[in-house]
Amino acid sequence: MRVIPIADPASAASACGEESGEVRPEKRPLARRDFPKGSGLLFGMLTIVTLAIRQADCIAEQMTQRAI
Repeated sequence: MRVIPIADPASAASACGEESGEVRPEKRPLARRDFPKGSGLLFGMLTIVTLAIRQADCIAEQMTQRAI
């Protein structure tokens, strides 16, 4: 059986020029730039559809009043 020795973590950290082998977490923003763009697009589409439905209801009501 072949044995492969594991290097000492302290020597590995010193090879990188770091004082310890600690990996620090990266600070990233919670919201990405794509999320606000996508939510704005969704909000805009909902607004357009809502206005179109209201306009169609108004036109249908006017047509019904003319028929009477």
